[in-house]
Amino acid sequence: MYKTLQGAYGRLLLIPKIGPLFRIPVLTFRAIFGGETGRGVSPTVRQDSLSLTIAAVDGLHSDIAALRTRLEAQGDLHARIAAEMKAEIAHHAAWREELPPIASALGQLRGDALALQERVERDAERQARMPAEIGAEMRAEIAATESRLRDRIEFARNEAMFELRAKLPGGAMPALPGTPAAAPFAVRILAPDKLRAMQAADAVRLNLGCGHLPLDGYLNVDMRELPGVDVVAEVAGLPFAPGTVAEIHSAHLLEHFPIEHLRRVLLPHWRTLLRPGGALRAVVPDAEAMLADFAAGAMSFDDLREVTYGLQDYDGDYHFTMFSRDGLAGLLNDAGFAELAFAAQARRNGKCREMEVVGIRT
Repeated sequence: MYKTLQGAYGRLLLIPKIGPLFRIPVLTFRAIFGGETGRGVSPTVRQDSLSLTIAAVDGLHSDIAALRTRLEAQGDLHARIAAEMKAEIAHHAAWREELPPIASALGQLRGDALALQERVERDAERQARMPAEIGAEMRAEIAATESRLRDRIEFARNEAMFELRAKLPGGAMPALPGTPAAAPFAVRILAPDKLRAMQAADAVRLNLGCGHLPLDGYLNVDMRELPGVDVVAEVAGLPFAPGTVAEIHSAHLLEHFPIEHLRRVLLPHWRTLLRPGGALRAVVPDAEAMLADFAAGAMSFDDLREVTYGLQDYDGDYHFTMFSRDGLAGLLNDAGFAELAFAAQARRNGKCREMEVVGIRT
């Protein structure tokens, strides 16, 4: 028994931090637990040794309890630290997720700041230019006002001249083809059978101002009784009922009239005679083409003057206006002709360059 306790005691002494607490003298151990060499120890010594041992064991228990408490406290501290570290890791993970939106917002703010800076710079530059711009706007407005006033003055002049021309005696200025003369113009039908046949077929086609160039398939009209003329009449006083003519053809006739006479008298009269859908075909000098040829040296000045103003050999041989493509189109549109188509432009006809346009009566 003693040897067993002695072995256990030895192993106890080998425990770090605990074994030294149990280290007692060998004689004391033998006195407490008995042994061959301890039989002669007195009971008092044995009692004192036992008391010391018990006290040492109680102190060991206290130390163990304190150590356990300390270990538990350290465990709680470790658990708290682990929880805090886990929370911190989670916080950093959430922060990393928030970084891209924040970076995007920062980029947007930077872009807005740059745009605002550019706008401020533009505004500053505009303010620096403002006096010049205001001056330019005022000059443009003044120019537009002057243009409107000139247009109104020109319109008033045209009105006055047109009314004056209509009231003057026929001999006060060169006679205009188609205007009422001092004495009434006598209309004569030279080919009544041809006219009746066209009317029966509802296919009256007029070639106005034919002169010496009558056309087959047309009723040729001129104010002079020339070979091939079917009707002697003024082109502003034609003897046909409104809406009964299928086609009106005129070649080098419109330039013999002032522009206001064309706009107010001649073209409205022709439109009245045409039936809805009837066609007006007009050939006139192409002023733009002739001016271009003259500028390029392809047309002489004398030829340009002749085709522009006419030969002026007789009262009806004066030219009063010239045409561009846009000007002629505007004139016909204003008179009630649509679907304009230019069949020819800059076409050579002797000395003249001519254009041909077809319009439909609306």
